[in-house]
Amino acid sequence: KFNSKSMLCAWVTKLCPAHCESCFFKSNMYRDGVPDEKYQFSEYGLDRLIKFINDSNNSYLMLSGGGEPMVRKDAVNRIIRETKTDRIVIVTSAIWAKTYESAKKTIDELYQSYLARNDDAVVIVRLSVDSFHYKPLGFDVIDNVIRVFRESYSKCKNFQLRIHTMQRDETLEKVADMIGD
Repeated sequence: KFNSKSMLCAWVTKLCPAHCESCFFKSNMYRDGVPDEKYQFSEYGLDRLIKFINDSNNSYLMLSGGGEPMVRKDAVNRIIRETKTDRIVIVTSAIWAKTYESAKKTIDELYQSYLARNDDAVVIVRLSVDSFHYKPLGFDVIDNVIRVFRESYSKCKNFQLRIHTMQRDETLEKVADMIGD
């Protein structure tokens, strides 16, 4: 019998419009400009995923891999609102943050979903800052996300921004110099 908490990683979609040169998930997942169903959760699949998460006695849920989770903002927000877990980590390239307005709108939606939980769970937006994402997406997506968190959510203990990078990748230092204080 296993009574301890578990950790889950879910891929809500394999779609990502970033077209990073080094992405090993890169493939043509569109047929006539429409995503092929097998590359993302249907509503039925999302219902089943949420039930599985809630039945699993988990403490850590990561929404990641295979694509950009925020391509399915609807699914991510629903998972935040409806799952029973102690921590949700959303791994993102922030391709959705090309403008400050789009970053603010998306992060505000995530925050409202977090507030709907009405518990002590932690929701983390984990931003990938590395040369692989920086090359196709640039500085603005990173800057916009950081600005929104600084201006609106810096005092929120359980709604957090975390930065993820690669070992020996100098992109984070470059970005830090550009952002300044």
